[in-house]
Amino acid sequence: MAVPDEQTVMNNAKHAVIAARKAVDEARRAIENAEYFFREVGIDSESPELALAHLVDPTKREEVDGIVAAALQEIDRQAEEAIRGARGQHLNPAIKRAPRSLI
Repeated sequence: MAVPDEQTVMNNAKHAVIAARKAVDEARRAIENAEYFFREVGIDSESPELALAHLVDPTKREEVDGIVAAALQEIDRQAEEAIRGARGQHLNPAIKRAPRSLI
């Protein structure tokens, strides 16, 4: 397996940071939209599940909670895998430099 050079690692890191910032911005917009929706319909945004509990069948709620928990576990697993991969690349840099000549 070829080890990436320093420029490739830096480019990958730059793209990862850009993607992370984009994801954070999208999440912030989604939160703002949700808060706006809750204000418009008169629901306290701090405890929407209490206000909406009467609309959800308990068995469906358990099913949805299970799906969400599984999705979050998969996200955690992928994030940990990506972090381990990034650490491995960082700890084993393939930067080949010519030896310095002695003066």
